[in-house]
Amino acid sequence: MIIFGYYIVLKKKLRTSQSSRFFALFSGVVLSLILSGFIFLLNKTNPFEVFTSSFFAIFGSLYGITETFLIAIPIAACALAVGVAAMIKIWNIGAEGQFVAGALGAGISGVYFSFLPSGLLIPLMFTSGILFSMILGVIPGILKAMLNVNEILVTLMLNYMATLFMLFLLYGPLKGLDNFPYSKYIPDNTFLPLLFSSRLHVGVFIVIIIAIILYFFMKKSIWGYELRVLGESYKAARYAGIGVKRNIILIMVISAAIAGVGGILEVIGVQHRLQPSIAQGYGFTGIIVSWLSKNNPLTTLWVSFLIAGLFVSGSDMQISYSLPTSIIKVFQGIVFLSILASDIFTDYYISLEKK
Repeated sequence: MIIFGYYIVLKKKLRTSQSSRFFALFSGVVLSLILSGFIFLLNKTNPFEVFTSSFFAIFGSLYGITETFLIAIPIAACALAVGVAAMIKIWNIGAEGQFVAGALGAGISGVYFSFLPSGLLIPLMFTSGILFSMILGVIPGILKAMLNVNEILVTLMLNYMATLFMLFLLYGPLKGLDNFPYSKYIPDNTFLPLLFSSRLHVGVFIVIIIAIILYFFMKKSIWGYELRVLGESYKAARYAGIGVKRNIILIMVISAAIAGVGGILEVIGVQHRLQPSIAQGYGFTGIIVSWLSKNNPLTTLWVSFLIAGLFVSGSDMQISYSLPTSIIKVFQGIVFLSILASDIFTDYYISLEKK
C-alpha cells in the first residue's frame, strides 16, 4: 500500500517477546470491543451495559465460570489436536469430523452395549470413540505420506462425511423411540462425575492432563525433537535418518485421537446421547485457538477458556438484551478477526519506505 509517496511494508521482527504477544492480544480485544460497540449502537443497545453484563456472566458467578469451562473442554481438545499436527506443518482441518467420530464411537457403544457393567462399558466407549476418530486421521495421513495428497482438502471433506454419516444413523438405526433424530440415552452409570454441583464434569482434568503430556512430549522428548526437525524441513529430517512417512501417519492418527477424546467427553459428560448438534463447530473454533496459542499446549488451555467465554457471553446477550442471533454472530466474528489480525504484529512491524 502507498500513502503520500511511502510504501507501508510489514517486516519480520528479529525476536519476539511475551510482552509483545500480550500487547497484540490486548490491542485486538480493545479493537473488537470498539467495533462491536458500533454494532450494538446501531441496534439501539448500550454497549457498555452489554459488555459489563457479559463480563459478569462469565466471571461473576460459579455458574458462569463452570459453564465457560464446560464449553472450553471440547474446544481445547480440538485445538490440541490441530496443534499436534501443526508441529510437522500438517494442517489438520478435520478436527470437527474427528470430534464427531469420537462421539459416534462412544454413543454407539453406550447404546448397543448398555447391558455391560460400567467398569467394562466406560473403557469400551473410550476405546470405540478413539478408534472411530483414528480412522479419520489415518486416511489423510496415508494419502499425504504416500501420495503427497493435500491434507487440507482431505481432512475438510472428511468433516462432511463424518457429520452426514452421523445424521444417517440418527435418522435410521439409532433413531430414538419418540421418532426424533436422537439416540437413546447411555446408561446412568457411565455418566462422568460432576464438579461443584454444576454441569462441569471431571473430563476437564482429562484435557488438562493431555495438554501437560503433549507439552513435555513436544519440548522434552527425543521424538518431540525429531518432529520439530521434521516440521522445519522434510529434507533435513530424511538426511538425519528420521522416518518422514511413518511420522506423518502417526502424528495424524494421534491428532485425530485427541479430537475424538473431545467427542467422547461430550457424550458421556454432557449430552449423554447422540444428537445432530453435538459438534457445534468446536473443531473449527479449535483451529483459531491453536493459531492464537502458537500450538503451545499449555497456552491452548487458557486461550480455549477465553474463547469459550465469548460463547457464554453471546448466550447472555441473547437472554438479557433479546439481541438476535445475527448480531451475536457478527460480534463473535469481529472478535475473532480482530484478535487474529492483531496477532500478526507479534512477529511483524510496520515500516514506512519511500517509493
